[in-house]
Order: sequence, then structure tokens, then C-alpha cells
Amino acid sequence: MKFIFPHTLSVLRAVVVLFFASAFFSRCASMMVPTGGPRDTLPPVIVNMTPDNFSTDRPLVGHGKIYIEFDEFVQLKDQQKEFFTSPQMKKKPTVTLRGRGIVIQLRDTLLPNTTYALNFGSALRDNNEGNPLHSMRYVFSTGPEIDSMILSGYTADAYKADSVSKTFIWFFPADSVEDIAEYDSTIFKYKPAVIARAENNGIFIAQNLKPVPYRVYAVQDKNDNQLYEPGSDQVGFLDGTYNPAALPDFAMWYDSLRHYVSAEPQLYLRMFTDRAFRRQVLAQSERPLQHKALLYFSAPHPQIDSIWFDSIPEGGFIVDPQTVGRDTLALWFTVPSAQLPDTLRGSVTYFKHDSVNVLRRVTEPLKLSWRFIETKEQQREREKLERERRRAEEAGEEWTEPKKPSPFAFKLPLNGEINPENHLTVDFDYPLARLDSAAMLLTLLKADKSVEDVPVRFVRDTALLRRWYVRAPWKPEGQYTLTIPAGAITDVAGFTNDSIVGKYTVLDPEKFATVKIDVRGREGMQYIVQLLDGSGSLKQ
Repeated sequence: MKFIFPHTLSVLRAVVVLFFASAFFSRCASMMVPTGGPRDTLPPVIVNMTPDNFSTDRPLVGHGKIYIEFDEFVQLKDQQKEFFTSPQMKKKPTVTLRGRGIVIQLRDTLLPNTTYALNFGSALRDNNEGNPLHSMRYVFSTGPEIDSMILSGYTADAYKADSVSKTFIWFFPADSVEDIAEYDSTIFKYKPAVIARAENNGIFIAQNLKPVPYRVYAVQDKNDNQLYEPGSDQVGFLDGTYNPAALPDFAMWYDSLRHYVSAEPQLYLRMFTDRAFRRQVLAQSERPLQHKALLYFSAPHPQIDSIWFDSIPEGGFIVDPQTVGRDTLALWFTVPSAQLPDTLRGSVTYFKHDSVNVLRRVTEPLKLSWRFIETKEQQREREKLERERRRAEEAGEEWTEPKKPSPFAFKLPLNGEINPENHLTVDFDYPLARLDSAAMLLTLLKADKSVEDVPVRFVRDTALLRRWYVRAPWKPEGQYTLTIPAGAITDVAGFTNDSIVGKYTVLDPEKFATVKIDVRGREGMQYIVQLLDGSGSLKQ
């Protein structure tokens, strides 16, 4: 809040006399809170900089302190997020408050003939109302001149087309970095010579550039650590190089709504989230079931040449990827249980990253052990049968062990309504070794009590090895009965099914809607039309 005081003594005395006179002649006075005038909406104003802004020939070491004074007391807010230097310093300067100003202590040895910029963003605000002083910069050079070229651009999300705010723009002189077409590692191997930052509207104005070609990158930097972290930060880059001296002129103006300078963009960077780099290595292997082993790789899409076991003939197992990236592989052994040893020994040959992250072909041994562990329930059942057998033998009676329940396991609804577009889905615990579709029967009981045989077929999912679909010309005309006789299905573990019977009806067509879409695309283009639900999940 700013006050204006009278400057003459006579005016002050007149005000004092008037105040006491009014108090003397008024026996009672109404009490009220002073309004204090209009609210302060102006940011702090710089009144002095020591040394001056845009000073040159600054020493590389022993550079002392920088003091910036304002017309009012100020505060620092979100300094860690807002304050940055261009180029980046190994030891970030410290910024502290002193009187009506701030003290900046440079702690790093500076580079020769380099223009430095201390960017405060919106960290500086007045102490009372918190009005930010946007885009304040202190610039100096360790050489005889200040680099003065300017370049503008825009950062946008490549998928949503929305602007990406507060993105860092990194400039690398083209002649100072490698140009490798196969893999661009510039932002990992080098430090940028100039750093700019986009405003909330995605527009950036990069200042203090040299008239030389630059390679330009945009990094989101969610963790505020001035590092690019793949898989977390969005990144954008441009092919080729850009010299600010060779680009056309652009317009600049003050955005009175956002209170910072904006511009027409010369460059357009589309940003995306890249996958985080992970070194490829066989991290773990295990054998949770007698007929199943798992190989865990540390990165997706492993390049595997061969897998071999000494106790299993060629073709005696099935490789089943468990994830989209194939970084987890299930091995299903198709040989009989009696021929599977408790410990399988073999090897896997694949491409593994070495110490400098180059993929090299290696062969590593595999040792997969499994042993049957009896559960408490199985132990109680076994002990119960042993007692019954002893009692029968002691009584001289013949004892026959009861039939054990089939370990064959599946997931299939045995009743309910069928969506004719989705058919019936059945998931098995193991891949199937045999399926006798001719033995399966699907009948339709109509309203007139007549029974009709309906053609039915089992179709395996193209991606999931253990998922099958029961497909038929489903119609909402009565009740369907699906009968799968015992022994019609056998899995790789040798388990067979007991008799399976399911009864179903078809959903009423009145519960469905017809969506007609007229798609008119350009010739020579391929399009994908997707139907999403309210949360954006894919339906069809």
C-alpha cells in the first residue's frame, strides 16, 4: 500500500489544527476502519542495480555480489522453480533479501567471453500484495560485448495440440555438438549454451543468442532439476539448425492480460513423452509351476536368438509373451509331467547391453527348479484318506481311493446373457494341447419348445495364448445350451476337463443402438475410427 505525504510544514500544521478542532467540538465521534485508498496492483519497480545491468568484462572469479534495489520491500516466491541461469551454472547462485532489494551471490567459476542471464521468472513480488514482477532478467558478459540476437517460438503438446507452459528451451551451437542421425544424444551429453523458458501460453522469446546456427530442443523439466528425464518429462526437437540472424523478423507486444511480453513464433516445437531408457538384461527367471517358467527382462522387446534345455526335446515348450513389450516371457512345457525333472538346466541367447550401453549377443545359463509343496488343505485330505485306508485294511475290507477332482481350470460363465458382438470368452490356466470341437454341442430351445442344433466353433485370441472365443450365430429367439463333454479339452499339463454345461440367452436388441458415421478422408490416407466411453477408454 503506497501513501503520499504533504511536503510543507504549513499544510501539516493546518491538518493537525483541523483534526484537534473537530475533536474538541464533537462530543462523540463515529468509529470506522480507514479504507487506506485503492488496492496496490503494481509490481515492484527497479530503482538501482549494482553493478549495472548489461555490464561487460566481468571477472571469471572473485566476481563479488550483485545488488538489485526496488521502490518497495519485496519477497521471493517459488525461487527453486522460477529462478534459472543461462547458461546453467554448476553451483546455482544464492538469492537473499536485504532491505528493499535482493543480493545475488555468484558461486561458480564463469566461462570466458560468455553472456550470462539471471532469469527470475515471476519469483520477485512486492511484499504487501504479492504482485509479481514478470520476466525480470539481469544480464552481464565476461567478454567485451553482450550477445544480442533474439528468437521466438511456440511449444505445444503433439497429441493434444495444447500449449505446454514453463518449458525450457535449450540452444546448442551446431559446431559444438555431434550430429549422429541414428541416435540424437545431444541433450544427454552436452550442456546448452543458452536457455530460455516458455510462458504460460507456450510462447518463448530466447534472448542473448549469437548469430550462429543452433540446434534447438524443448524440455518440460517436471522435477525442476534442469535435467531431461525420459518417461517423465516431455521433449521436443527440430531437425536441422536455426540461425537467429537468418530468420525473418517477428512482432512482439506486451500481453496486458498475462502481464508479460509475447511474440509471433518463428519456431514450432511439438512435444511428446519419450520412453525412459532401460538397459537390457535378463533380470530374473523362475519356475512357479511344473509346466511353467518365467523369464523377466529389464527392458521391452528383447532380441532373443534361442532358448535351450538339456532335458526337453526341441519344440517341447511354447513361448508366451505376458506383456505388450514382451519383457516378461512365459515358457509352457508341453512334455508329460513324468518326463519333467525337478530342475531344468539350459541357456538363453539374447542381446544384452554392455557397460557402455551397446547391445551385444550373449549366452547365459538357465537353472529352473520346481518342487511340489503340499498345502495344509491337501495335507489334511491326504491324512484323512490314509486313515480310511488303514481302517479298511484292518477290517479286511477292500478300499478304493475316491476319484480326485480334475485340476483342469478355466473361466467361463455358465449362465447369463450374451452380447452377440462379443460372443462367449473362456480363459484357461494353461495353453491347450488338444481341443475336439466336433464333440461340442450348441442347441437352441425355441419358444415353441422345438430344439435346433446351432453351428459353433472355438477361436483362439490372436494375442492371448490361453484365451478362446465361443462363436455362433447368436439370435434372441430362445435359450442356448452349450455342452462340452468330458475329455474334449486337454491342456499342456495333461489335465482334461470334466463335463461342462452352460445355458445362455441373447441380449434384447432394444438394449442396443446403431451408430452411423460418415467418414470422408483424403485419398491415399489410412484412418482408424475408435469408439470411446466417457472416460476415454477404447470400446471398439
